[in-house]
Amino acid sequence: MDYALGWNRFNLELLGVWPEPSKGTLLRRITSASIFWTSTTVIFLFICAPQTTDLILNSTTLDEAIENLSINIPIAFALIKQIVLRYHGEALRLLLVEIVNDWTQTSPGPERLTMLKNAKISRRISLSCSTLAYTMLIAFVSLQTYASITSASEVDLGGLLHPATFPYDTKKSPYFEITWMGQFIGSILTGISYSCFDTFFAVFVLHLCGQLSSMGSQEKDLPIVGIIFFFIHVIYALLHLYISCYVGETLLVESTGIAFSAYDCAWYDLPPKKAMCLMIIICRARVAFQITAGKFSPLSLELFGSIMKTSAGYLSVLLAVKEDPVED
Repeated sequence: MDYALGWNRFNLELLGVWPEPSKGTLLRRITSASIFWTSTTVIFLFICAPQTTDLILNSTTLDEAIENLSINIPIAFALIKQIVLRYHGEALRLLLVEIVNDWTQTSPGPERLTMLKNAKISRRISLSCSTLAYTMLIAFVSLQTYASITSASEVDLGGLLHPATFPYDTKKSPYFEITWMGQFIGSILTGISYSCFDTFFAVFVLHLCGQLSSMGSQEKDLPIVGIIFFFIHVIYALLHLYISCYVGETLLVESTGIAFSAYDCAWYDLPPKKAMCLMIIICRARVAFQITAGKFSPLSLELFGSIMKTSAGYLSVLLAVKEDPVED
């Protein structure tokens, strides 16, 4: 597991959003929370909020607005991704616990080889995305620094990395150094958050694919005892369904049969008042007693036949796909 998640763990710990599978110490949890709140505060105070303020107050042309939004929107998405990872930390921790259990319970063999194959793919994806993110950060910082020195940008950055408006003069020392360093650290954190969210998700999906592949291999190698068990189980389930439908059909027939019994009797020889009572019975018997499946569908032999026909149709489709698989 460390091979597949090691790089993700390093990056997510820098953001304070790593969902540790084992319950860590109180000091470790406090440290993680402190890192998270510090990083999100730096990103929001030094990049998101000042950039949004600059967009509202100073972006008077389309080029200025586009340059601002081209940076502000990805950084805002990165901040949202970081918050989402922290908010769903407990659910992610439970998923990591399941991954750990899969690795510890799987014995050496084809299943473990499949898991290792997907783990290698996960690691390559993590390393590739992280490398691209760090390369992009270096290129961005270099470009913005060069643009500030040569005044090549459409927006006067004032020596900063991002177009921003602060409630103080950023050209004075030490405000300039503090602001520049805050934007630099915030850029690194947003780059990590933007890439790690997707790679972390890819790790979970690839691990799930490995588990599904292992289950498929187990079904192909199903022993004769397992086949007999499934055959008996299907017959047992169908028998129970048939009994329920038969009982429901019997109740339906008997409850509606009261109306026919009342009609077939010698009602014409009865006094008018008693004949009227028979009419009430006949009208009431039109609404039959029913046993329903969750008040959704009445259980009857018609329902049983419909289920069997639908199942046979699905089975024929599966057999056709198996015999003639679709090629990409």
